Amino acid sequence: MRVNMDSSIATDPRFKKLAKILGVDWKLAIGQCFLVWLVAYDNRKATLTAEMIDIAAEQDGFAKALCDATLCTKMPRGRYYLHGLSDRIKFLKGQVERGAKGGEESGKSRRAKGEANASVKQSGPRSSGEAYSLDLDLAQDQALAQDHVDDVAELSTAPVEAYSLADLMASEIGQRQPDHRSLHKAAWPSTRERWAQSFRLAHDRDGRDWGDMRELLWWSQRHDFWAANIQSGKKFREQFDTLKAQRLRDAKAKEEKGLTSAELGELADELEKAGY
Repeated sequence: MRVNMDSSIATDPRFKKLAKILGVDWKLAIGQCFLVWLVAYDNRKATLTAEMIDIAAEQDGFAKALCDATLCTKMPRGRYYLHGLSDRIKFLKGQVERGAKGGEESGKSRRAKGEANASVKQSGPRSSGEAYSLDLDLAQDQALAQDHVDDVAELSTAPVEAYSLADLMASEIGQRQPDHRSLHKAAWPSTRERWAQSFRLAHDRDGRDWGDMRELLWWSQRHDFWAANIQSGKKFREQFDTLKAQRLRDAKAKEEKGLTSAELGELADELEKAGY
């Protein structure tokens, strides 16, 4: 995800005010803002909870500091509207819609070409993907804030169980790949939030049990094949049924095969210690 930085950010007095509130260099404060904006872009929402903002910025109280610096507005239900992101988020949503529409039109076109007397329906021109700079006009943002009241209700903070699963996945991957790009210090807050949201959806929408997910995640990270292929919350959610079926097959095969010689030796030692 690209975030454009223009001269308006460097000269905007609100960032200097934010840096003063936090007691840090203004460049660091802007860098923390970029981490928060990335999470907002990933969620396609200009509204985040205080917890999500603080986690993304890696600093407690960052959401409050943003409000004090007039870079965000506190909304109902504990959400915070981030100023200057609306146009970019609308653009990203439009890209997704255009992509879906383009795929639908492409499918219609291919089907039409397969029919001798059918006319081929051409899809309309697609956007060139013009990059939008951050619009940091406070007056405009305050006017747009009211439009996001309904959006606030749609954004759900992941529960502690979801973050726990994200941390477990990070721990398992980190043991094998300490330099994994998703675990890099700068990327981790955004990564953790995305993974946690995937686990939340697996629970809320797919009906997965938290305990089952933890056991299956632990198993997948010790499987020769799946450990290399399950490296995100999204992929785990997509492959949950396949993983569960594979785990059952492996357990059944092991049961039919019986104990290995090493396992038999361990059992014999335990029996001997017990006096049998």
